[in-house]
Amino acid sequence: MFKRPGLNVVDCINLNAKFRGGHTAFVCRERRVTWKEFSEQTNQVANALIRAGLKKGDKVSLLCLNGIDEVAVLFGTMLAGGVIVPLSLLLTPDQIASLTKDAGSRFFFVFSPLEPLLNPVLGQIPLIPKENRVAIGFEGEQYTSFTGFIEGASREVPDVLLGDEDEACIIYSSGTTG
Repeated sequence: MFKRPGLNVVDCINLNAKFRGGHTAFVCRERRVTWKEFSEQTNQVANALIRAGLKKGDKVSLLCLNGIDEVAVLFGTMLAGGVIVPLSLLLTPDQIASLTKDAGSRFFFVFSPLEPLLNPVLGQIPLIPKENRVAIGFEGEQYTSFTGFIEGASREVPDVLLGDEDEACIIYSSGTTG
């Protein structure tokens, strides 16, 4: 039987950084990042999560629009051994709290325009302390800033062994596709 090499989706980021580092990886509005820059940011997110106490299998909720920082959080979570839990913008605040509790998330990243969806229910998700609630693109008393969260974290690939059977993502769906 054919045995594939032990590669996963996050390995692809660092391989692209190694072999295509100067090429554009993502463009979002006026912002462009190369594979090397994106790999470094993804590694920094992963190392910041590990520094903050993330253990393999821990859940990380993400409420965001499309953006480069948000994609770095998604892949950085998986690279750290965490399980990303992306949440729909169509959810109500109570649904966001319910799904976050159901997943058992220990971290929550939220993008600036969506802060009003999370603020009313922060008290309902006590497993996530202020230092693990991360604000992307805004400052708030009840949050840690994204830049502050990743500041000082290594840009090198973290030393986390990822296996083929490890959880990577939990997607909550209403069961319809439109």
